[in-house]
Amino acid sequence: MKDLIDANRSLLEQADALLADLDEEAYTRPCEACFRSTPGGHLRHILEHYGSFLDGLADRRIDYDRRDRGSPVEFSVEAARAEVERLLLDLEGASRIDPGERLAILLDDGGSARESSSNPERELQFLLSHSVHHFALMRTMLYLDGHRAFPEGFGIAPSTLRYLAAAG
Repeated sequence: MKDLIDANRSLLEQADALLADLDEEAYTRPCEACFRSTPGGHLRHILEHYGSFLDGLADRRIDYDRRDRGSPVEFSVEAARAEVERLLLDLEGASRIDPGERLAILLDDGGSARESSSNPERELQFLLSHSVHHFALMRTMLYLDGHRAFPEGFGIAPSTLRYLAAAG
């Protein structure tokens, strides 16, 4: 499980590296092509999922829909960097968790909240994939806005990076 935690920590470190290179205006500017969402809104969404995962481990019940939409993380680069740092520390502690421990996962399926069964290892896989896909949207928004400096591999799935490296 350490490898999954390390992979998720690496993504959070990529987010922090991107934030170090962004100003508030770029972070909060709506993108017309992306339903007027903002890079900050996508990062807040990602970080809230990590928070939901980590907060739910104690009682083995994770509710990904119980989030703080519109928090300062969405509008402030400084608040986002502080939250990334907090999550990096908390993820480090997650390495002591049994990867196969049963977790109840709550998620609204569009009609009601549905509960399913999972485990920490599977949820870390979900967080990895979820983050990469939202990073890709952030990258697109920022690129359309003229931003050209991105952390290496930002918004690209690990399997795609391996494929591209092998293809030369």
